Amino acid sequence: MLADKEQLKTVLMANPVVGKAVLAADALKMDRKEVNGLKVCVDGTAVNVGDARVILTDIKAGNGVIHTTGAVLMPKD
Repeated sequence: MLADKEQLKTVLMANPVVGKAVLAADALKMDRKEVNGLKVCVDGTAVNVGDARVILTDIKAGNGVIHTTGAVLMPKD
């Protein structure tokens, strides 16, 4: 995917964005069932988005908070 910069940009820009900074502890309490068309499943202390488990949380960035998944989340189209 690194060779196709347009596809990489599409994947990065199309994936789950909640619209506000949400820390992991807050995400576990959310009653949200879907983010950008991907099912969100909270099971105890684990969170999955689509088929990907969230593996690294609360990475603070200049424009929000990043949570890393164990798989690439591909846009539907």
